[in-house]
Amino acid sequence: NTTQVGRAVNQNGLSSANTGVSENGAVFLLARNKVAATNTGELTKRATVGGSLVLGPDSRILMAPTAEVDANGAPRTSTDNSSFTSSRIELSGRSIDLQSGSKIVAPGAQVRARAEVVPEYEPSRANAVPTVFDAADTTARLTVADGVLIDVAGTQTETLSVARNFVTTELLGNSDLRDAPLQKDGPLYRSRVTFDVRQSVPILGDTSAYL
Repeated sequence: NTTQVGRAVNQNGLSSANTGVSENGAVFLLARNKVAATNTGELTKRATVGGSLVLGPDSRILMAPTAEVDANGAPRTSTDNSSFTSSRIELSGRSIDLQSGSKIVAPGAQVRARAEVVPEYEPSRANAVPTVFDAADTTARLTVADGVLIDVAGTQTETLSVARNFVTTELLGNSDLRDAPLQKDGPLYRSRVTFDVRQSVPILGDTSAYL
């Protein structure tokens, strides 16, 4: 993970972090200063004034997916049922200037840019990234120049089993056959069926609950 904090943060090169199956990555570029002690249940020190953040021409923020292996050297994998926290890129400052040619490339990540005069902090974490906005202030600015790239599209190099497209379920309740009322006491009721989620299933109608 990468964190840059200061009154003036000038990103003119490469800031990067890795993300994988077991751990997400993060890049925080936080322009802020004038730290003061506060007492909100516990004594903490927090910046009170937003600063200047610049992503210079041809600068890059890169979140690179990396392959991981377990203790036996086998590749780590993830299933649709596995929990995963997306990678994060946070940009914060009174003024945020994304200059022409600057790039943010982070497959599947969350990118949040907040121009704010006074940094806001999550209550539970003294060093957390702001998530709550005060009233608008005319001195806060976010500028995005022509030619800026922000790309959070997913990757196309991973291998997925075709089996993830097939769902097997038992039609046990009225909700399963709500679009086929004649089948509620017909041969399909309480039967086990398998269908392809990529195709329409007229007898079931809405299959969004199975996705």
